[in-house]
Amino acid sequence: MGKWRGHRRYGGPWYGIDRQRIIFENGARDQFPSLKGNTNSSGPIAGRMYHVGIDVPFYDTRKVKVVFPKNGPDLARIFADGPTCSPHRYSDQQLCIWHPDDPEENRWVKSDGLLHLLIMIQNHLFREAWYREPGKWCGAEAGHAESSSLCIPPRW
Repeated sequence: MGKWRGHRRYGGPWYGIDRQRIIFENGARDQFPSLKGNTNSSGPIAGRMYHVGIDVPFYDTRKVKVVFPKNGPDLARIFADGPTCSPHRYSDQQLCIWHPDDPEENRWVKSDGLLHLLIMIQNHLFREAWYREPGKWCGAEAGHAESSSLCIPPRW
């Protein structure tokens, strides 16, 4: 347990405030029962982390880790196991679900909540699995140059 400092528990920004974290997580465990969350208040992996198994319709379940770093608490870094051959995945297994320059309505923002993000991840993982069969991405995507991706990892 973190130390209490008024209404905020020492250990993070929004996720250090129980009420904000509960609102953010609302409904996610109902739809994704394997969801586990933990907060590291210091060290190289300081931030809020979620681990969850996501069933990909018609394909395998994927182990997913969502990280909200302490130094960028409103930005999600998403990692998944499984095959990495995808035009929307980085070499560190991080998923590229939206283009950083997309308008808010085309990407996830923290106010959308964790459930919305997990559903976006599930859809992305389905598209990846589908891509590996015909070699064609189903759904909207940002263009990618052959030598450099437009899907740039967020800066922390």
